[in-house]
Amino acid sequence: MLKTVTVCEVTSVRQNWTIRSNGRTIEGRGGNVRVAIVKKDGYLWIFLTEEDILSPAPPFELVEQMALVCNIDIPRRVTILSSVLSQMDLERQTSLTDLFKRQGIPHNKALLESLAKLGKAL
Repeated sequence: MLKTVTVCEVTSVRQNWTIRSNGRTIEGRGGNVRVAIVKKDGYLWIFLTEEDILSPAPPFELVEQMALVCNIDIPRRVTILSSVLSQMDLERQTSLTDLFKRQGIPHNKALLESLAKLGKAL
């Protein structure tokens, strides 16, 4: 269970990779990416550039990584996640509630309010 989600605005996002196998370590060259997510000890940090924070639609990589963090692997539910991330403001709360009802997701006012706060933080 997550304790806190923090969204950080950064000037650029770079990601490195490392493979460890049979006592050997191979490190890859870092590259620019759109989103980086770090999850540790119940805390989640999301790193995005200003361009992606201000974009009306979330970058695909954010949807993809959030789906992984939330263990969402059913395509229809990934689509719902994308819709939620695209509509993260109080003015669109009604459309989120309608989307949830159509998909059989129980109404949860606290969830919608926390999503709205996250959207304002973005």
